[in-house]
Amino acid sequence: MEEKEYMTEAEACTYLGVSRGTLNNYVKRKLLQKYEQRAPRRVLYKKSELDALRGIEPKQQP
Repeated sequence: MEEKEYMTEAEACTYLGVSRGTLNNYVKRKLLQKYEQRAPRRVLYKKSELDALRGIEPKQQP
């Protein structure tokens, strides 16, 4: 199964086990960066940054 490089806001909340408010607080405190996509318009988060926030080491690419 292929891993996603980016997650939507809802996916990121579920992945981290936090609310949208907490996710937005992480962005305000510069613990996490959000990426805005124009079409379709949505907010995305990098999985590697979510992993770092959780304290998980990223998988090494072979």
